[in-house]
Amino acid sequence: MNDVIRLPSQPAMKKILILDDNFDILVLYKTLVSHMGLSVRTTTDAFEALRWLDEDKFDLIMTDMRMPAMGGAEFIRQARAKGVRSKVIAITAFQNLANANQLARLEVYCCLIKPVLLTKLEETVTRALAEGDEPVRAEANGKAA
Repeated sequence: MNDVIRLPSQPAMKKILILDDNFDILVLYKTLVSHMGLSVRTTTDAFEALRWLDEDKFDLIMTDMRMPAMGGAEFIRQARAKGVRSKVIAITAFQNLANANQLARLEVYCCLIKPVLLTKLEETVTRALAEGDEPVRAEANGKAA
């Protein structure tokens, strides 16, 4: 008798793209997200990140908003123009109504205000991967802004 034992299939590992011009921040974020059991790809170059979006699908994108060459808003705008529907967590040191309105138009999942507590970042990543589409929220130090 040829009995075949079928094991439950493992869900695919979630993929995260992290974009920040500060290499030390990238290493910190990558370490945190990797320890969460997620596949992580990082870059300091928004143009490189856009090329990666042509090659692969990411479940979540985290991007700094102020970077040289191409800022986070322009990166998100170009990603959306390519048809990328991944959730986006924007990270910025500058909180104002104009930024919030711009992020809402770009369909950003959430905006975290620097300095970002690592516990808050972990909670936000977990929630973003678990929840359906939600409106933009600005958060500072773990409290809604």
